[in-house]
Amino acid sequence: MNPDLLPAPPFPAARHWKIAALWDYWIGVYANVGHAPRRADIDPVDIPRLLPNLWLADWDAASARFRYRLVGTGVTKARNIDATGHYLDEDFPDLAQSALGRSLEGVVASGRAAWSCALPPVTRTPNDIVRVERLSLPLSDGAGGVAMVLNLSVCTMRDGTTI
Repeated sequence: MNPDLLPAPPFPAARHWKIAALWDYWIGVYANVGHAPRRADIDPVDIPRLLPNLWLADWDAASARFRYRLVGTGVTKARNIDATGHYLDEDFPDLAQSALGRSLEGVVASGRAAWSCALPPVTRTPNDIVRVERLSLPLSDGAGGVAMVLNLSVCTMRDGTTI
């Protein structure tokens, strides 16, 4: 694939290394398959150091809702909740009006990656998290749409550590 046709990274140079590592992996798969990867194109064995920070959201077009397909152990630890299998709007009742909701919906609508670095959502977020950096990447449904959003979240805790 022509490198000029690949998407540009949506994040600045000053970002967490895990964000850049997931982008590099995803864009490599994109270049190999010629389009946004499908879930089957992503092999967790290739990115073991990123797995604790990953979470995967299924997009249900019929209900216009996202559901956690999986949540990494680091995200679960930082949030003190394993949300696997839950709908995001159950976890964040104001999801549709939140930056997170708008970002995920934008990834589905545009098929483009999104990055953010912000204060955590107030709803259902432990007080120890002071900042969340997130990369959201579209996973193709194989027919030109987006079936899932692959996310990597790095949570900065009050004591300065990151999870």
